[in-house]
Amino acid sequence: MKVLITGGAGYLGSMLANYLIQKNMEVVVYDKLIYGAEGLIPLINHPHFQLVIGDIRNTSLLKKAVEKTDIIVHLAAIVGEDACLVDPRTTEEVNTQATYALAKLAIESGTKRFIFTSTCSNYGKQTAIVFENSPLKPVSLYAQTKVAAEKYILSISPKLLTACVLRFGTLCGLSPRMRFDLLVNDIGRSAATGKSISLFDLDSWRPFLHVCDASEAIQRCFIAPKKIIAGSVFNVVGENYQKRKLAKLVEKHYPAIKIIIEESKVDSRSYRVSSRLIAQKLKFHPKYTVEEAFAEVSHAIEKHLLPDAFRTIYQEVLPKV
Repeated sequence: MKVLITGGAGYLGSMLANYLIQKNMEVVVYDKLIYGAEGLIPLINHPHFQLVIGDIRNTSLLKKAVEKTDIIVHLAAIVGEDACLVDPRTTEEVNTQATYALAKLAIESGTKRFIFTSTCSNYGKQTAIVFENSPLKPVSLYAQTKVAAEKYILSISPKLLTACVLRFGTLCGLSPRMRFDLLVNDIGRSAATGKSISLFDLDSWRPFLHVCDASEAIQRCFIAPKKIIAGSVFNVVGENYQKRKLAKLVEKHYPAIKIIIEESKVDSRSYRVSSRLIAQKLKFHPKYTVEEAFAEVSHAIEKHLLPDAFRTIYQEVLPKV
């Protein structure tokens, strides 16, 4: 089985590439490498691994990468509101228009399955637990571009393409290519390095998912019956956490760390997400907790496995791409 991972050098992509190689799959990573390729170093000489360096908007190069591919996992995107606002026009080109183009290439090449990774941020601020059919209320440019891309993917599946959408919670945990602009990873880094932690709107909710569990959820879509996958949306969440509980997590493991509560700030997003559907349909059950993700990140820093955890490369905000 040959799998193309767009954005495969990133936080989730590098984890997924390593995971699939271990499953004896042939993996092609397509990535511009604006955050480097250190997460792919263990794979670079593997006989079943190929790296294609290119912009997701380069349709001619992308077409060659898509050829003879069984499955496409589309991760490539400008992620997070701060990164998206650096250049909104580029964000729309990369997150939405390039998704349209890639799906069309998948149809032309006869790709068997197309997995589009989206975000629970699409739900915005909601009081009740949200399900896949709950109304989408994107409050950020990032979520707006993801919603637009989702609508297109779902409009052509299953008629033209066997595709599904995975709405992930906020990712966390160790990966071959780390990110520290993610909430759990960020507080784990701060706690391990003795820095104070600022939190606001402690009653707001966030769904979290370990990056290892995200990789398994994607792979489950490869092997599930076509009739279950085609045209489907699945929420993929490990645990729903209030920020107040994150504060208690820090106090439990690092009681000396100062936690600053910013009382005046209000979070524009708050949502609890159900993953019941993917558990029922794909028999997917997350293995890792938020506390385990926090502990592995903080312990890795304490043990100097990430000696320069404040490098800019670990943030998803860089100059215009």
